Amino acid sequence: MAWWEGVDETRLLIAPVPEETGNGIGQMLSLRRPKSGNTACYLLVNGLLQELHWFKQSYGSWFVGDYVCEDGSLYTATPVDPVFIFLPIFEEARMKCSS
Repeated sequence: MAWWEGVDETRLLIAPVPEETGNGIGQMLSLRRPKSGNTACYLLVNGLLQELHWFKQSYGSWFVGDYVCEDGSLYTATPVDPVFIFLPIFEEARMKCSS
């Protein structure tokens, strides 16, 4: 089960505005980070790949309309070039072909 499944609470996400073209519907992906190989969460919206980062202050809240996000946590989405995600996969395939 992924971390976002079953979450009913509202969360604050700061992300680039989707382009005018496309439907604006995003997909959450779990992909390996190129450097460490650890799994990270990514957001794919209208062909733009963005890595999700979680930030939490010790004390704080966010007011979003009539809702209060009590724990003060915040998600940010930063654009990522998909080539960097595929580099380790390409390198692994190259090493298998040369042996």
